[in-house]
Amino acid sequence: MKNEEYVLETTEQPDIDKLDCKDFKINFQRAILLSLLENRKLTQAQYEACMDKVVQKYSARFS
Repeated sequence: MKNEEYVLETTEQPDIDKLDCKDFKINFQRAILLSLLENRKLTQAQYEACMDKVVQKYSARFS
């Protein structure tokens, strides 16, 4: 039986501006932190402190 190979000729880059990228990263990290909170790996205070740092990080970076 002959093996078939597929070669990717081009890759399209998504058209994401800085604001969309910032929003995605914040929401992705929020989802991770919420998962940790729901599984009792973080306390509410730890979750809030982490979210404050996440928001500060991306506010400073994308200003």
